Amino acid sequence: MSIWFEHRMCRWKSGRWLALMLIGVGASGCGEQVIDAPPAKVAVESSLFRILDVNVPPRTTLKHAYKNPVVMVAMTDGARIRMNTSGGDWAQESSPALGSVTVAEAGEHGVQNVGERGFHLLALENLRQGGGSAAGSAAHNGMNLAGESGSFRVYDAQLTDKKSQIHHVHAAPAVAILIKGRMLSQGPENKDKTIGEVPSGLKQLDQPGQWVFVPAGEPHYVVRLGADSAHVIEVELQ
Repeated sequence: MSIWFEHRMCRWKSGRWLALMLIGVGASGCGEQVIDAPPAKVAVESSLFRILDVNVPPRTTLKHAYKNPVVMVAMTDGARIRMNTSGGDWAQESSPALGSVTVAEAGEHGVQNVGERGFHLLALENLRQGGGSAAGSAAHNGMNLAGESGSFRVYDAQLTDKKSQIHHVHAAPAVAILIKGRMLSQGPENKDKTIGEVPSGLKQLDQPGQWVFVPAGEPHYVVRLGADSAHVIEVELQ
């Protein structure tokens, strides 16, 4: 059985090049075919971070070369995938839960969707120059550390009937991403014009995948809206 590979180069808004390769695997007995990768959508790019919206259809493999450290957040539940990093071997099959986090360094990363459901993730790259704060984060009050590296600290918070709001202070700039439910984020407005146009301050998030930028050093309040539980991931840029 032969396999064809086709590469497509898609240019970023920033002038960089994004290399994507998608290998579509046909049904058993029908052979293997190659289709073009849908380019990852650049949801936002500022001087501090870039967010990519990535979709991996069923029975396909996506390889992407990240030029910066990255946090990948699963936005679907129940997909069956395998992953590899920088040319390494494919890991064992897993089924990431909604909101699960992978913290990785720069390099090529692959996601192989071996199931019948599409896999959706948000990839947040750290573009900060010269590193961030060396101080430990003051995040607390119901937030759990979900991942950590020299470039990120990632926190996970579940807002339920028993804990409908939390507050904390980030030691480094952060991005809060809504995973499930609805929430109100109240934090300082971004006053650094070099960062660019990013949502900050008092913001209501109603749809999974919506996000808000939280400057460092001032209180940040997160409040659940409605009767259903809410889930938020907060990524500090070190």
